[in-house]
Amino acid sequence: MEAVTVARVRVYELAREFNMPQAEVVAKVRGLGIDVKNHMSSIELEDVQRLKRALEKERSENRETKRLSKTVFRRRSRGSADDAPAKPRAAAAAASPAPRSAPPR
Repeated sequence: MEAVTVARVRVYELAREFNMPQAEVVAKVRGLGIDVKNHMSSIELEDVQRLKRALEKERSENRETKRLSKTVFRRRSRGSADDAPAKPRAAAAAASPAPRSAPPR
């Protein structure tokens, strides 16, 4: 009788590969309907492929492309810090407290 081995991957290894927190990867795996208890659980390669497709789809949905010129495009995640309107320096200076000077001796 031939032994069939099924390759499995630990969730923490996937978190390291995707550069994501382990808890977030566990939540995403659970969201796909795959039963895992924690970051030490292992999942089959088919499920790893499902997770990779889901993450790629999520990233592509959250990506925004802006044409800067005829040949130059800027791609970034929606809601990045660069999209927030910049505060005027005068308003920022007024909002922050003035530095205290040392008391005279």
